Amino acid sequence: MNSYDTKIANAFTDDDFLDIAIGLHELDVPKVVFVSEKGSSGLITDLADVSIAPILEIAGGSGTDADYANSILQWQKNNIDATIETERVAISRDISGIDVVMSVYDISVKSDYGGESYFVIGEKFENLK
Repeated sequence: MNSYDTKIANAFTDDDFLDIAIGLHELDVPKVVFVSEKGSSGLITDLADVSIAPILEIAGGSGTDADYANSILQWQKNNIDATIETERVAISRDISGIDVVMSVYDISVKSDYGGESYFVIGEKFENLK
């Protein structure tokens, strides 16, 4: 907008002001910001999504996903109360239309297990921004 401040300060003729008005009209400014999608889910429920790598890193030991996936899901089902709420925030513009600009996650995890338990997000921090 600084360039328009300069143009306005230097405008003298009707054509100068008309050029400014046309330029402002052509700006693709968002008209509205809104939640385009909402969803809710639990934690992982599919054997193919289980990775024991974080568990091996935290607790040590050896094995494969196939060896432990069923037990991990069963333990999770019996001991963890969790929901993941998601929202996609979008903007609407006259020229370029609708674009999703961010995703919001609200993760609620409660452990009913009497001992220590961990919540592991298997993603690099940079990818979660």
